Amino acid sequence: MNVQRLIFVLGLIYFSVQSVSAQNKCAAQSLCTADFLDGYDFKSQSRYLAMKPGDSSVTNIVLYANQNYRVLVCNEDSENPALFKIQAKTKRPERQVKLISGNDTIWEVKYYIETNEVFHSAGNSIDVYDISPRKTAQYTVIVYRPRTKKQVADCVNILVGRELSN
Repeated sequence: MNVQRLIFVLGLIYFSVQSVSAQNKCAAQSLCTADFLDGYDFKSQSRYLAMKPGDSSVTNIVLYANQNYRVLVCNEDSENPALFKIQAKTKRPERQVKLISGNDTIWEVKYYIETNEVFHSAGNSIDVYDISPRKTAQYTVIVYRPRTKKQVADCVNILVGRELSN
């Protein structure tokens, strides 16, 4: 029993180290062409990760009002590109009667979070999304790699950039 447990722990450590080293390898690579990067600062909310076909990743980002942003996803495998979609989260208030007592009505407001898809790379010729939100809002970037027979992980860059001021 102890030998099995030791083998299990060593296997777990080995795969954890492999995963961390793949992530570190990806952090050092810039996979997107310079044409899309010029004029934007991608340092604050970008992510670099290794993904196999069939994997997905969800990243929450905050885009501030009256700023210009660019979101793009690039990966090593040009035959099987990573696809992504962006969803906007909005808070919708709804007034409801909490209590009616005689001539008094007490109201309460409940808030519901709604998500709306604002971009999907599968239907676009360019995998770049430019946005200038009027209000500060939270967005979700969902990246996924379509399944293929080749199950090799490659690096994926999820870049969120704010336009630099002149």
